Amino acid sequence: MVGPRRILRAAVVLCLSLAGLSCEAPKAVIDDVLEGHARILTVDGRAVARAHSRVVTMVPSALVPPGRHTFRVRIESPGDAPDETLLVSATVAAGKWYRFEGAGQTLRLVEEPPDSPAGRAASQDKFRQDFDTAWRSVAANYGYFDAKGTSWADVPKLYAADLDKVRTRDDFVALLERVVDELYDPHAQLNTNLATSPRLVPSGTDLWAEWRGGKAIITDVRDSSDAQKGGVKPNDVVMGIDYTPITEAVEARLGRSYPHSVPAARDWALRAVLAGRHNAARLLQLQDGDTIRTVSLAARDQFGTQAAEPVRHSRIAPRGVGYVRFNDSLGGDSTIVAFDRALADLRDTRALILDLRDTPSGGNSTVARGILGRFVGRELPYQRHVLPSEERDTGVRRSWLELVSPRGPFRYQRPVVVLVGHWTGSMGEGIAIGFDATGAGTVVGTPMAGLLGATEHFVLPRTGVGLNLPVERLYHVNGTPREAFRPRVIVDVAGARTTEDPFVAAGLRVLARRR
Repeated sequence: MVGPRRILRAAVVLCLSLAGLSCEAPKAVIDDVLEGHARILTVDGRAVARAHSRVVTMVPSALVPPGRHTFRVRIESPGDAPDETLLVSATVAAGKWYRFEGAGQTLRLVEEPPDSPAGRAASQDKFRQDFDTAWRSVAANYGYFDAKGTSWADVPKLYAADLDKVRTRDDFVALLERVVDELYDPHAQLNTNLATSPRLVPSGTDLWAEWRGGKAIITDVRDSSDAQKGGVKPNDVVMGIDYTPITEAVEARLGRSYPHSVPAARDWALRAVLAGRHNAARLLQLQDGDTIRTVSLAARDQFGTQAAEPVRHSRIAPRGVGYVRFNDSLGGDSTIVAFDRALADLRDTRALILDLRDTPSGGNSTVARGILGRFVGRELPYQRHVLPSEERDTGVRRSWLELVSPRGPFRYQRPVVVLVGHWTGSMGEGIAIGFDATGAGTVVGTPMAGLLGATEHFVLPRTGVGLNLPVERLYHVNGTPREAFRPRVIVDVAGARTTEDPFVAAGLRVLARRR
């Protein structure tokens, strides 16, 4: 039996989709609860998956790809009468909302027109419900409130007027982007975007910057990016963007629920402003000594195209050192296979450099353990997890160590250097601290992206908008927060004076001392 629609306390609304279909593609949203007594069982003979996490949640909407479908619907009957199962055929369109109407053999699927009074009211109701669900999900599950200046309790009233103006799903997405940004956390993000959406940091940006002595300083430039080709370099001072003083642009990017003097928020906003938006070119006004110049950067998105190979490897002659570079590929099992092939080919090298500098999109722990497992001789801990939401709910702290086990036909036992940088993100950061924790390699580079925690995916049931949210705090096994970890050997990017790669050069110096 299907009870009335409800959202339980601390509910985690996870991805709702037909089996084998991604939630990323545009879907029709179907309210499959008819007065609390109807539920879609299958679509075209396939079951509708309703996943749940630590808390089971009733999900009152289904996400269905556009096209004509046959819905098998169960109607709950009153009293002890048996439930009725009906077949309803209908054509649905992406981005539209639908509901069941009628009873018995007259049951049909109808669109809720957004331009009708009823449709507008229904749409507004959906937006309000999903706004509330998003706010409550963050309140119940976000793992880093104690490290933030955000007053999350104030967010609903701070954005009430904005919510009243929402008329379309695009309006709602734009509003949620601003709301999620109240966390000034680049690891908290929507899984959908608009042509006008901000680019993600670090995966979508080519510049790293921070405030130093009241100045906005470029500290790193992404390799082979438009910014690098345009001559932007470390130590350049950002005076403005699009002829707006950088202080004003950053002030406008900051949120409403925290003091704008918070240093971490100001650095976040600076990098977000410099990343720009998907549909807009950037004009940077930069100062180098007494010279001020303007650099024009195209609107095109430079990153996101998957590399032909997840892993690239070579030998650095005549030093006898193997080199393996991961091409933003820590999320697929094919990376493990490719890495195993590379390691087999480099088995006879006297040392190895693993390059994680292009892993801003993160990945999963299966790939991380698959890589680390080739360098350990016994089961070892490589990172620590803490779940703050459980302690908030129960007063009992929950933490655990994640282990890596030996894997593969042989263990690589010669010296290893792991290169990291500002575009080493999430799982790339996890692999780096794992090498340090297990003693399997020396980490060389700059501070990493500093992405917070392990994320969980939530889907808002009425609009289908997804939210990735850091819910677990992650630590080096020695207790250092992952985002605070620093390489054993620091590379001075700004001080590089030759055309050689300063990271590889630093790694080779470390390996030379390990002979």
